This record gives sequence, structure tokens and C-alpha cells, in this order.
Amino acid sequence: RENHRRSSEFLKALVYKMSVFQFINCYSTLFYIAFVKPLRVRVLFLEARDCLGTESTGGPLDEDDTQYAACYQELRTQLLMIMLTNLIIGTLQELIQSRQNRLRARIKEELADLSAAVSAAVERVRVWGRRRRGIPGE
Repeated sequence: RENHRRSSEFLKALVYKMSVFQFINCYSTLFYIAFVKPLRVRVLFLEARDCLGTESTGGPLDEDDTQYAACYQELRTQLLMIMLTNLIIGTLQELIQSRQNRLRARIKEELADLSAAVSAAVERVRVWGRRRRGIPGE
């Protein structure tokens, strides 16, 4: 159901969808490497390849095969890349956000100072205009 009556329902559905999408997007390769690749089966449009990268004829791996070690190493590498990428991206986002917040605060201060200066200048011009026309000051 997409037509939400309240924004809270919309946000709850959005968080759910984004979580599911992120989980599938990040971790589907790990499930494939861990559970499907050792079986040497063709999935959708992917050719059946073993963990060493060679085309296979199908069928599960033997118990003493080095394929399991290769699949384990590939799984470790993939997981390490996901974790490092998430760490780096998260750190960069925090760095950029903190710099943006400092910049916004500085701009806000400068605008407040500029607004005060403009108000003072307008008041001086108003007083000068009154004096020039001979209107007594307040």
C-alpha cells in the first residue's frame, strides 16, 4: 500500500523499504558466495563458476576440494570490502556534515551581524533625513 494517510506511516514504510533494499544490496553477494557458488549452479543469467573463477560443469564440491578454501577467501575479501567501504563512506559523510554545520553557523552569524549593521545604517539615514527636513527627533 503506497497511499499513506499520515507522514508517520509513510516514514515507517520508507525506513522498512530502505532497510530491506540496503540489506539485499550489500549482503546478497555474500549469500551467493557462501551458499550458491560452492554448489556450482547457474543462477539467472550468471554462468556456473566455481570460486577459483573457472567454468564448472555443475554439481557440488568435494569435501577435500580446495574450492571451499577459495570460496572462504573470496567471502572474507568481499566482507572486508563491504565493511571498509561502509566505514570510509560513513566517516566522509560525518566529516562533510560537520563542516557544513560549521559553515552554516558562520554564515548565520555573519548574516546577523550584517542585519544589525544594515538596521543601524537605516536608522542613521532616517535620523539624518529628519534633521535635514527640520523634523525633531524622537
